[in-house]
Amino acid sequence: MVTDEIFGLKEHTLELEIQHYQQSLANKRSRNKRKRRKMVTEEDVKRIVKGPADLEERIEQLLKQKEILKAACKKAGKRIKELETLEKTLVKDIDRLSEYNQNLERMLKR
Repeated sequence: MVTDEIFGLKEHTLELEIQHYQQSLANKRSRNKRKRRKMVTEEDVKRIVKGPADLEERIEQLLKQKEILKAACKKAGKRIKELETLEKTLVKDIDRLSEYNQNLERMLKR
């Protein structure tokens, strides 16, 4: 009788394990199906078909981008120099006006 209970428990445990593994397998298959659906798109196929031509195109794009960035850096450098010159001029003007203001205040106190 005890052995029947032990075998019954083992049998039940094995059934639960089998169900668990079957459920895990079903979940995994379902995830794989979703992944497969998302894996390859039309854009991917077009990109793959291009092959080496795609790399050449990408190189051309990067070279154009490099030229555009060079031009933008030159323009920014020029603007920075202009602003630095303007800053120096404004500092001089502020010093001059500050001194002029102090002189006027002294003259009014007399």
